Amino acid sequence: FAQAEWRGPKLWLRNRLGPAFFGSVSGSNWQRSGTSATLFGAGGGLRYRLNPDARTTLRLDYAVSFMRDGYARSRRGLHLALQEAF
Repeated sequence: FAQAEWRGPKLWLRNRLGPAFFGSVSGSNWQRSGTSATLFGAGGGLRYRLNPDARTTLRLDYAVSFMRDGYARSRRGLHLALQEAF
């Protein structure tokens, strides 16, 4: 599993709003079930810092995932969360 995220500088609305982009890849090989799959994901969004001292962040993300396990499947989603990723 690997994941990367880039957060741009907070330039708008009194240095509280900025962009973010992310991507991930993971793979599994379950010998007991006989399945293996690779999952790719990418997306982007906005981060709004509600309280700079407490690192409270409102996140709005749009993500796309693509699974490859013999046949292709993809999913898309719009996510709104009040949290810090790390």
